[in-house]
Amino acid sequence: MGIAWFCLLLISFNVCNAEDVRTIRKPKDISMADTDEYKDILNNGSECTKNFLTWIKDNIKDDIRCTDEGVDPIKCETKEGSTIETNLEVWNQLPLSIRDQWSMTTINKNLPEGISISTD
Repeated sequence: MGIAWFCLLLISFNVCNAEDVRTIRKPKDISMADTDEYKDILNNGSECTKNFLTWIKDNIKDDIRCTDEGVDPIKCETKEGSTIETNLEVWNQLPLSIRDQWSMTTINKNLPEGISISTD
């Protein structure tokens, strides 16, 4: 997470651009799709949120990997070839308790080797 803040600082000083940052997200715990909170958001969220969460629930056992470069969109895929695309707004509207169930790796393509990756 420290690298993400560092990148934001660099972006604010025009040292690097948002397009130079790639974020990779993977679910840490496949049981998250069975929680009451997940089901509540799935039933009461916006149409975009419902579509995204339904896809996750249907594919969570197939090694989901979601990637975004810059600010939009988020592209998710499984090893089996299933894909979905959404935007950061949908991701950011998910409760923190659900977003925390995902590991996040931030890669900056313009930083020197060795300090370009941050995993939380």
